[in-house]
Amino acid sequence: MPLSNFRLASDQSNDLHVVIVADDAKIRAITHVFREAIDEYFGFDITTTTQQQRVAIVERNLSTIEKIITSRYAAQDFTEYTESGIAHSDNNKLIIITLQDLRGVTLS
Repeated sequence: MPLSNFRLASDQSNDLHVVIVADDAKIRAITHVFREAIDEYFGFDITTTTQQQRVAIVERNLSTIEKIITSRYAAQDFTEYTESGIAHSDNNKLIIITLQDLRGVTLS
């Protein structure tokens, strides 16, 4: 089945990335859009840009980023999601979005 129900995770406290989640039946795709990718794409000064600003950008551009995630997921370009404090499950897949992924797409 394809991924659906793309949304921002409720916890965006880790300022190293913005988190998007999507579902494929029992599989959850967890995507980290790296802070550096957003900052470099928009030419932000990392000392003054806030996590709130990055989250707002990802939210505003979610439909475009969904296409990147969908493509990576279909190509099985992901790893198992393991994070301390989170129970391990083969049903959690991690997709990392870097600046290279954002090149060639238009974000506003």
